[in-house]
Amino acid sequence: MHGLRAIKSEAEIATMRRAAEITRRGHEAAMRATRPGVFEYEIEAVLEYEYHRGGAQSTAYDSIVAGGDNAMTLHYSTNRERLEAGTLLLVDSACELDLYATDVTRTLTNSTRSSGAACPVRTAWASSKCRRNVASASAERGTSASGIVNS
Repeated sequence: MHGLRAIKSEAEIATMRRAAEITRRGHEAAMRATRPGVFEYEIEAVLEYEYHRGGAQSTAYDSIVAGGDNAMTLHYSTNRERLEAGTLLLVDSACELDLYATDVTRTLTNSTRSSGAACPVRTAWASSKCRRNVASASAERGTSASGIVNS
């Protein structure tokens, strides 16, 4: 059965490409909307509006839009916090089109300036594998995870 899932018709490939394009447009719109003072749910709304505007029937899964320390919570879905200046925003969101789901995760900044060498470190901090490592290290050190990342 698994082998059959790997074989796609031209129509299926076209649908997958269209779903990827719709998701890309949603993420680009989210990037443009991300700035200090907006709420996570506003970015979620921008993403999902673009998906529907592009013809998608739904999201592929519940959107995760997690600013700052909220990105440390696995499968965070509250999406209610206001974005503070200089924080990163983890966005895990994608559309579903004609039963084909995409899956995209990005880390955005709400600042017009990056902090040079700190930017890759902070981006790694927001990735799920690194979050687990940082959380484990913070428990061993008896400090907050953001304290480790910011040190």
